[in-house]
Amino acid sequence: MLHDFLTCSCKSPLCIECIVKKLNKLRFEKQQVSAECVISAMKSHFSLDVQDDAFDFLSTLLGKINSPLIKEALVISFVQTITCSNEYCLHTETEDLHEPSLSISINGHDVQSCIENFQRKQAIPEYVCDNCQMIKTSSIIQEITSCSRFVILQIKIFNNSQAKLQSPHINNTIKLAGDNYKLKAEILHLGGSILEGHYYSKKKSII
Repeated sequence: MLHDFLTCSCKSPLCIECIVKKLNKLRFEKQQVSAECVISAMKSHFSLDVQDDAFDFLSTLLGKINSPLIKEALVISFVQTITCSNEYCLHTETEDLHEPSLSISINGHDVQSCIENFQRKQAIPEYVCDNCQMIKTSSIIQEITSCSRFVILQIKIFNNSQAKLQSPHINNTIKLAGDNYKLKAEILHLGGSILEGHYYSKKKSII
């Protein structure tokens, strides 16, 4: 059923407009979702006069739709392990996380290497341990365990000063949790910072 739901008449694998229409047709949980309601709800978060981040817009949009079918179609599961660096404590906290998308920093020459580095041990400065209550630089490991059929990745191309970083090479195929994923579409930014420029999209032909 999920495959039929995501294969819409416009030939796109994940068209928001068609998803809204099919949600109305299915009347999932006996609650209708109209495109007008979604657009109206977005107005309180975004302004037509201000440039906003495309990923923030998409995340807000998916959150407003709030459909179990969307949550099933878009989910990345990973295990997060934080270890206290205090040699007298070494307390470990492990948490299973499930997100509709994955945000990764630019720390590789291409998207695949950025994903691999995301899963390597990293330092957390000034982390407060729940066990010993000491503030120290601790370590974190995030291992991706499973992904849905469709995956949304955000590459963090802006630094804390909102300046733009050099974008990595975008692979046509990436490996996540042992499965291969083919690139279907991209949302790219043209400009020097998050406060200026334009967003544009590119879509692969679907056969």
